[in-house]
Amino acid sequence: MLALSQTTGYAVLALGCLSRTPDSYVLAKDIARCTGIPWAYLSKVLHTLEKHGIVESRRGYRGGFKLRRPAEQVTLEDIAAVLERQWPPRCLLGFQDCQGERNCPFHDFWQREREVIREKLRSTTLADLTASSPVIGQVHLEWCDCATLQSPRRSRQRKTSGSTRERRKSDGSYSP
Repeated sequence: MLALSQTTGYAVLALGCLSRTPDSYVLAKDIARCTGIPWAYLSKVLHTLEKHGIVESRRGYRGGFKLRRPAEQVTLEDIAAVLERQWPPRCLLGFQDCQGERNCPFHDFWQREREVIREKLRSTTLADLTASSPVIGQVHLEWCDCATLQSPRRSRQRKTSGSTRERRKSDGSYSP
């Protein structure tokens, strides 16, 4: 009931992987392989994070995703604000009209606790999470070096007009 969604948990795992390679773009399929998050779902989460300025992406050769800001500047509140509708909920009992004169029995208590939770989210950064616990969920981030997991990419070769590729030597002759 009060937990952040699985989507937010996936985002934290993916961003944890990206924080280990801050200067490199990492393919979504490499992050998925590292974290165990389904690739198609992860891709949607990463694109949502990109729209809100948490990650950046580059298409094509040597493309992928990377953090837009240092991990020390990305808070759990930033991530939850992007992926959660309203968290923590306004009313502990789920009443839509719990405000003003129509407060539920938990209203005053919940308003104080809600602010404590929000402050904790505001003060906890991605760097705090990855530094304090190299294991988030079942994922061991110390094993998750996405830079070394980069999928092999085909090198682009020019097509030549024969079955063998010839190279020009310094003396002007050609060699296969």
